[in-house]
Amino acid sequence: MLPSGNIRVAEDLVTIAKQCAHLFGVVPHFRRHGDTSWSQLPSIYRPPIPQTVEGRTHLSERSLTNDFIRLAYARSTSLPSRADTPRWLCLMRHHGLPTRLLDWSRSVFVAAYFAVASPGEDALIWVIDGSRLNMASSGRRENLSLFGKPVQDLVDAPFRDTKSEPRTVLAISPAGDLRMLAQHSEFTLHG
Repeated sequence: MLPSGNIRVAEDLVTIAKQCAHLFGVVPHFRRHGDTSWSQLPSIYRPPIPQTVEGRTHLSERSLTNDFIRLAYARSTSLPSRADTPRWLCLMRHHGLPTRLLDWSRSVFVAAYFAVASPGEDALIWVIDGSRLNMASSGRRENLSLFGKPVQDLVDAPFRDTKSEPRTVLAISPAGDLRMLAQHSEFTLHG
């Protein structure tokens, strides 16, 4: 059983991270919330994206993706190839576009920093065992890559006129950005 309650010093974070690693048997992943009322849904599935009509989120996601890629070429010369959907998806998330990615970190300190970076309500840190999540959703108890076949339908759906399975996996992101590298970024990818 993991402790809960107030974290007062950095040593408390280290203790909790070690307990999670021991309990899970793998490196845990952490996610911060600056407000306990925040949703655990990726931004594409949160309001104001319409949720009331079947298929509506799918259409909004496709439109946002098309517009982002179209406008990106006017703003940068250092972009992924058009076919490199995992890097585009990470780039869109990095620039605040609503996506099906939810940010996680392998560092409890990164999660703690973002939990308290903006003043607000009580902050909290979520922890996840990615290998168990992946086993339940893809039959593989391993780190999955955004470039791999087990997640291809989830990654490609915003770029094509297809829907993905309603499942969630933890995926290793491409380290194409120094900020993502420094934050030990990984994502849950939601269908």
